[in-house]
Formats: sequence, C-alpha cells, structure tokens
Amino acid sequence: MAFCLECHRDPAPNVRPAELVTKLDWVPDRDAREIGREIIAQKHLNPPTKLLGVPSMSLISIQKKKPERAEILAQPGSTG
Repeated sequence: MAFCLECHRDPAPNVRPAELVTKLDWVPDRDAREIGREIIAQKHLNPPTKLLGVPSMSLISIQKKKPERAEILAQPGSTG
C-alpha cells in the first residue's frame, strides 16, 4: 500500500505512455519523471491524493482534471 500512496502523491516517475503500460521491460530513453510530467500535463491528469475509506486500492483510477477556463482560452483557435 505504501507504493500506492507514494505514486498518488508523486505519480510522474510512474506514468508512461499508454501504449507501453503492459510492456514490463520498458526502459525510458530519458528521465522517467520528465516523461511522466509531460503526459500528466498533456492529459490533464489529477490523481486523488486522499485515499481514505477506499475498499480496494485496485479500484482507484487516475481521474481527468477539467481544464481551467484560462487553459481553454489559451488554446489556438479558441474564441472563448
């Protein structure tokens, strides 16, 4: 369970491209934390950090964070 808590508090080093999730022998070609941070930013991932009252840790999934209005307006071609 310690791994679960550590990963939810700092997921970046454990996040990898979706197509490589089942490739257990994957070795990142650069810093894993950097790759994870990029994926988290691109997909607006926001894992829960409080895991109280959860019956099974395996049922927890990373939830998508809704983009803030400023992020939407900053996208090319957005008129608001």
